[in-house]
Amino acid sequence: MRPKPKPRLLNTSRITVAAFALLNEQGLHAFSLRTLASRLDVHVSALYRHFENKDALLLHLTRTMLDDQPLAMPKNEKATWQEWLLASAHSLRNALLTYRDGPQLCVAYHQQIDSAHSRALFHALHVQGFTHRDASYCVSTLTNFIIGFTLEEEYERSHLNDERPEIANRPLSVNVSAPARTADIEFAYSLELFINGIDATVKRM
Repeated sequence: MRPKPKPRLLNTSRITVAAFALLNEQGLHAFSLRTLASRLDVHVSALYRHFENKDALLLHLTRTMLDDQPLAMPKNEKATWQEWLLASAHSLRNALLTYRDGPQLCVAYHQQIDSAHSRALFHALHVQGFTHRDASYCVSTLTNFIIGFTLEEEYERSHLNDERPEIANRPLSVNVSAPARTADIEFAYSLELFINGIDATVKRM
């Protein structure tokens, strides 16, 4: 008789991979520890040895989602704060759209996370003359904008595209007299407005 194969070691890494796979398949609303445990072929109590509860696991997934996304740092060593802001914004948007319901995760948990994106942008702004207060407000306002943008972007991708394929590539806010735009173009233009607003505010100080 062949010996039974040894059960695979259950560790944080394995749980994380399985949790993201489940999130992509079923979405945040249907995500449960019981289903995750079944996927891992363990009793749900085994998960509690690694995470106190579902909230703790989702916080971990959010932190992983944000920190695993490569930080697109400006190549120029003398990059301006505007270049740093653009790089950070695009990195954060990419991170939130990596997994299904990533923006929803970020809404719930980003306030508890000091992400690499936020730290890098804050440092770049502070080094280039922004006060601690101004740099903090810039980072938090930009983060909130990107979360809101990606929430709507993901909603359109997952719902409207299935129901009305003729608007699959429309801008997030439609004006029939405006030229066709994609989410990428609209995001870039919104960042330009954001940067111009900061620049004007800084110059008045």
